Amino acid sequence: MLFYILKEKGNLKKAYKMHKASKKIKQLDLFDEKYYLKKYPSVRNARISPLNHYLYHGFKEKKQPGKLFDNNFYLKKYKDVRESGENPLVHYVLHGRKEGREVNNKYDKIRKDLKNKNKILESYNKLFNYLFVFNNLERRGTLKDMQDACSELLRFIDMICRKNDITYWLEAGNLLGFTRHEGYIPWDDDLDIAMMREDYDKFLSIIDEEIKNYGLDDHIELKQYRVNSKGLVVGFLQIFYKIDADSMGILAGLDVFPYDYIKIEGCESAEEVKEEITPAFADVCKGFVANVEEKRLDKETLYSEYFERLNISYSKEDYIISGMDNFFRKAPKVHKTDDIFPLEKINFDSVETFAPNDIPKYLREHFNGDYMKIPKKVRFHDKRMYYLIDTYPDLDEIYKENIEKLNHISMNEDL
Repeated sequence: MLFYILKEKGNLKKAYKMHKASKKIKQLDLFDEKYYLKKYPSVRNARISPLNHYLYHGFKEKKQPGKLFDNNFYLKKYKDVRESGENPLVHYVLHGRKEGREVNNKYDKIRKDLKNKNKILESYNKLFNYLFVFNNLERRGTLKDMQDACSELLRFIDMICRKNDITYWLEAGNLLGFTRHEGYIPWDDDLDIAMMREDYDKFLSIIDEEIKNYGLDDHIELKQYRVNSKGLVVGFLQIFYKIDADSMGILAGLDVFPYDYIKIEGCESAEEVKEEITPAFADVCKGFVANVEEKRLDKETLYSEYFERLNISYSKEDYIISGMDNFFRKAPKVHKTDDIFPLEKINFDSVETFAPNDIPKYLREHFNGDYMKIPKKVRFHDKRMYYLIDTYPDLDEIYKENIEKLNHISMNEDL
């Protein structure tokens, strides 16, 4: 500090400013002493440190403090600093960094490069929307087989639900596909349905026996309460139709998501309910995830706190939330009951099924922004399809046989 007081001729304010700047420069590693001495060897003969030499003399001589900060670039880019006569690096560490100012033309080049790449991505996104939203592209190959198999699996599950008086509706991406593409999202290869908790519990209690009754226990595998290959806890029910019991080949998949009625006072909209319950919901979900990861899977442990803290009800209430066992664990999806029930009959890929009565409102809660446009980031299960293609040379025949098997069961069952 004494050095700066002497250099600033006793002006404590200026001395403190330079002292503070030198400390920040060191913390941010913006002065490279080895670089400075190698590039300007005459500085070795100076009676002050290389950093202080730069602060008081070097910048005036257009010397560079290192590779990270280019003071010539900074002065050229920022007229106010140039006209002030202030050391550019001092200005940057005390003011420019907070203001988001650039430090060298490398960052400028990176920014321009990113801008150009974003323009390219924007053009691809617009093209995909033209192709997939405004055109009906013909499905073909293995993806078509997967979607056809999924539809037959849905037809089978629909039959089971009707037979057992279980209510369900088309959910998430498939409801979006029905609305945006009049069927599947073009790259989708599985199905999502939803049920209220009472129907979901009933479905869990009968589905094993129903699968055996129709001789499909060698093909259909049920999974619930597990950690998947991506390390995510899956609490909801997943139904996989496989080539056979020992095979890794999944021909079709269907997820069943539970929803709950919630009792809540003083809220006049789904948005208010969501804001009110999200902290407790997220907190309870942490416990649920821990229980699944530790394989403490008794129902009382998993659900008692959830039902109590969020005031979950089996009887009809004004609002519905996505269950704790769904993927939505930071904040639940919240709907007005009247926006879902009574359900609307729809035809999805030749299967008569059900949807919420206010589909646009439902989709706005599930997908941010304009859901009628394809997002820039698209997710899909490409590994599942390519595994089948690489493993089974007679895949077309396998699909044909199993699609016919499911269709025969569903179309010939007298409910």
